[in-house]
Amino acid sequence: MRVALGIPVLGMIHGACAYSHMGLAAEIAKEADLFIPQALNYTPYSRGRVVIFGEAIEHDCTHVMFADADNMIPQGAFGALLRMMESEDRARLVTGYYLRRKPPFTTVWTFPENTTYTRDEPEPEPCKKPPREYIADGSPVDLAGCGLGCALIDLTWCQEHLSIPYFYMPDNGGTEDYPFCRRIRENQGRVIGHTGVVCGHMPDLLPVTPANRDEHLALAAKHSAYPCMGVRERQLETV
Repeated sequence: MRVALGIPVLGMIHGACAYSHMGLAAEIAKEADLFIPQALNYTPYSRGRVVIFGEAIEHDCTHVMFADADNMIPQGAFGALLRMMESEDRARLVTGYYLRRKPPFTTVWTFPENTTYTRDEPEPEPCKKPPREYIADGSPVDLAGCGLGCALIDLTWCQEHLSIPYFYMPDNGGTEDYPFCRRIRENQGRVIGHTGVVCGHMPDLLPVTPANRDEHLALAAKHSAYPCMGVRERQLETV
């Protein structure tokens, strides 16, 4: 097994995430043959992922582990994602759990009932339920789509079943990750969320996690740090 650690970079890796990425590289190297594609600065994520996939294929990698530059990856993440991919039938993408880095800090996971969209239609709405409801004991959750900030992908399977380009920006202006997940599911693969791999997402200095989501929302409401759903209403209530 040869694993490419792909880190799409817009500028640089967030300083608070650098050590977690170094730890992730060391963990992969213990489990497999590690390959690190060339970092791409100031490149759109969709293009960066295409280049990373291309380099991984050129260097005979069997898997790609994406770790976005603003995601704090927990220790043991790679091993946990790999074990789940090996144990779950037709698992082609296994992802860790994290929240969007802007209010209302909803999960980046979407669920199968929200998948009736095409390339030219809007992406499914993010799940609005409290994220803590989906944090369990490490059990697998079948997803319609997810962000790719902490995701292990079966590259060998992708080469056999998906057409090129593997990633593209939808015509509606959405992101490249949900269409990629949809194509996996259309080809009978599964996109699985690992509820035990909980990442932090960096909006600024403090990572957003399920444990501190409410504090982030309160801070955003108090300081109008971000435009977000409900913030203005909450501010008016406190006047």
